[in-house]
Amino acid sequence: MQNDDFTDQVFYSPGAFDIKSQTKFAAIIVRTQVNPSDPEDINSVHQLQNNITVTRSEGTKVKDYKPVN
Repeated sequence: MQNDDFTDQVFYSPGAFDIKSQTKFAAIIVRTQVNPSDPEDINSVHQLQNNITVTRSEGTKVKDYKPVN
C-alpha cells in the first residue's frame, strides 16, 4: 500500500516479489486466516508467519524517522 492508500500489487502465492512504489512511502501488509479454536491451525499459521522475510535492495538508504507527539 502506498502513502495515498493505493494498493497496486497483490500476491496470492508464495514466492519472492519485488515491491515497487511510486512514492517515498509504502506499507507491506500480510494477511492470514486462522481457525482460533484449532490449535493445529494456529501452529500452522505461526509457522507461516515465521517464514515471512522482508529485505531491501542493496544500497537502499532508509531515513531515520522520529515520531512527533
